[in-house]
This record gives sequence, C-alpha cells and structure tokens, in this order.
Amino acid sequence: MSSPEESGPIAAATAKLVGWLADVSGGPVHAGPPETDATQPAGLSAYALALLPEQELRGPVGRQPFRFHIRFLVTARGSAEQAARLLDQVLVASVESVEVTVHLKPMAPELWTALCARPQPAVLVDLPAAVARRAPVVPRVRTPLQVRDAALRRLDGRVIGAGDIPLTGVRVEVADTGAATYTSAGGGFSFAAVPADQPVRLLLRAKGREFETRLAQAALADAASDPLVIHCDLEGV
Repeated sequence: MSSPEESGPIAAATAKLVGWLADVSGGPVHAGPPETDATQPAGLSAYALALLPEQELRGPVGRQPFRFHIRFLVTARGSAEQAARLLDQVLVASVESVEVTVHLKPMAPELWTALCARPQPAVLVDLPAAVARRAPVVPRVRTPLQVRDAALRRLDGRVIGAGDIPLTGVRVEVADTGAATYTSAGGGFSFAAVPADQPVRLLLRAKGREFETRLAQAALADAASDPLVIHCDLEGV
C-alpha cells in the first residue's frame, strides 16, 4: 500500500491533519464527513471541503512548486460538553501551530443538508499543500564543443508586382535566420549577411498574404553584382 505522500498532496495533507488532531485531542479522528452515528465514541471528524489557490512565486531558477491550501471542515461528535471540549482543544492548539490556520465563520444551512448532518459547532481548518514541478531533463554534452565558421554574403534585391510595379512595405524574412526587413518605396531590400554556402529561403508577407521563394547558390552569386528581382504575385498586394 502506498504512503499518503505517494498518493498525492491531498491525501498527505489529510493524513497530516488527522495525526495533528489526534495528538491535540488524544482521541479518535475520522477522516470524512461529520459522523451521525450517536453510538460512536466522542471524537473529531476532518473532511476536505475545498482547494484554494495561493499566489504563484517565481524563483531565480525556474518555477517554484505549485502551492495551494486545503480547507477542512472539522466537527466533533459526542455530547454537547464533549464536543465543546474537543473543539476548544483544536482552537487552543491552532494558535501555536505554524501550519494550521483556523477560520471561524457560520456554516451555510445548505452545507449541512448536503452532508446529511445536523447543524453543529464546527471550525474550518486550512493546511498548506504543494506539488513539485519536474525540472526538464537536459542531456549531458559528451563531445567537445565545435565552432565552425559559416560563409556569409550580402543580399540586395527588389520586390515587384504585376506590371513591374515596385511593392512597398512588403515584409521580407530570411527563414533560416529569422532576420527580416521591409521593402522601401522602390521595392528594395537588403540583408547584410545571409548564408553563402546553401540555398536561402525568403518569406514575403503583405496584406495578409504570404509568398515564398527559394534562392539557389547560383542566384545568390548573380545577386552579388546585380540586385535580385523577385516577382511577387500576391493577390491584393
């Protein structure tokens, strides 16, 4: 059988609260809704009522554990005198507890109806809980770092549309590097450095349309002397 910690944060918090209440009261503690069996001996019941969020914190290294707190309904069974004494012990001990926080508020009649229990004195107890976030597994580098120089060249070009009309404001992006620019009033664009030893893929976007062209090394070599001309037939540009 798995331990409460292995079962999850709610089970772990419930087991922790049950243990704390048992130490405080010195009697049995039932983990569940209020017991209605009058033949049961005097004792306490702890029932997980709600999960409430806490503000997420971010540390200097990654995200911190997901933190929240669990609100329990703690009731006492037995005679009126026994129940009052048990709740007194919980209240007094909670004042000195670091983790347990007690809230005193009237319970809605609908709550007792839903739990099939009679209205009775009770306290709400909050207990913190957390779920650890798994850190991503980073593979170990087992080979020496190699630095290779990449050959680069300048690229100048023009974008023209139907009737050889220069297209202004077209976004031109080098797909492999992410470098981007916009065409001038004459349709011109330029990149200071693009890969020289491999084809270059350009993405052209304007007015919600997209056009792609692939430049072979021969075309890049020709562009070294004369600006590259790209005919763009984007509809509506």
